[in-house]
Amino acid sequence: MWQINSTTIITMIINTTQCNFASTPLYFVSLYGTSDHWRMSGYVAIYFPTNQSFQVYLKSVFGVSATALLSDAGTFSWNIVWTGFY
Repeated sequence: MWQINSTTIITMIINTTQCNFASTPLYFVSLYGTSDHWRMSGYVAIYFPTNQSFQVYLKSVFGVSATALLSDAGTFSWNIVWTGFY
């Protein structure tokens, strides 16, 4: 679930516990949705990776407010697809 992080950034914490990683894997992500996800940046950077979760941040290249981004994320079904491996 996307949450507001600052005035222009939203964030998502991805729970990976169901994968039962024994240690922290390398995570790789992509953003998908029905529209306008092409205008986002930052989401490919992985923050706070552990074997149970990691966090990504999302920002518009046009400086859109976090409130508008959160609305767009719901309207356009933005989500993160990810993989983790050793």
